[in-house]
Amino acid sequence: MVGRWFTANEEHVSDWYHIARRFETIGKSLVYLPHLKNFAYWLGRHWGELNRAKWKIWHGNVYGAYVALTSFYSGVDIHTWLAEKEVRRTTSLEEIRTRVNELCSYLSANESRLLNYGKQHRVGNSISTARIESTVNQLVDGRMEKKQHMRWTQRGAQMLLHARCALFNGELGRYTGRWSKTSTAEAVAA
Repeated sequence: MVGRWFTANEEHVSDWYHIARRFETIGKSLVYLPHLKNFAYWLGRHWGELNRAKWKIWHGNVYGAYVALTSFYSGVDIHTWLAEKEVRRTTSLEEIRTRVNELCSYLSANESRLLNYGKQHRVGNSISTARIESTVNQLVDGRMEKKQHMRWTQRGAQMLLHARCALFNGELGRYTGRWSKTSTAEAVAA
C-alpha cells in the first residue's frame, strides 16, 4: 500500500527475524524428544542439521536448506523410532513435524523473496525490521488500546505512520512543501 501511495519502487523481501524465529521454535522443541541412552549424540546431530539449514538460508541457498531440513526430519524420525522400544511415543514428534512442514511451506511460498542475508548484512543493508515493528507496535498500541486518555482513530494512526515514514525518508517536504531535506535530517536527528 505504501508503495502505491508514495509511488515508491519497492522490493518485497522476507525478513530474516521471522525466518530465524521459526528455526528457534523448532530447535526448542528438540529437548522434548524422548530421551535415549545416547540422547546428547542425537540432540547434537539434530541441532547440526537444523543449524546447517539455517546457515544455508542465511547464505541464500534455498535448495541446500531443503536438503538439510529433509535430513533433519529423517533424523528426528529415526530418533523417535529408536525410542519407541524404550519410551512411549510423545506428541513432540508431531509438533516438530508440523513446524518443519510450516517452515518448508513458508520458504517455498517466499522463495522469490529470500536473498543472501549474509552478503546483505556484510554490505551494511538491513535484513530485519524487528526493531521498527516493535517501535510501531508500542507506539500504536499505546494510543489505540485505551492505555492513554487520548486515543487515535485507525485512520489517524495510519496517517501518522505515513507522515513519520516520509519524515525518516527525507520526503516530507515533497508532500507539505515546507521542509527541506536538511531540516528533515535535523528533525530526525532530534
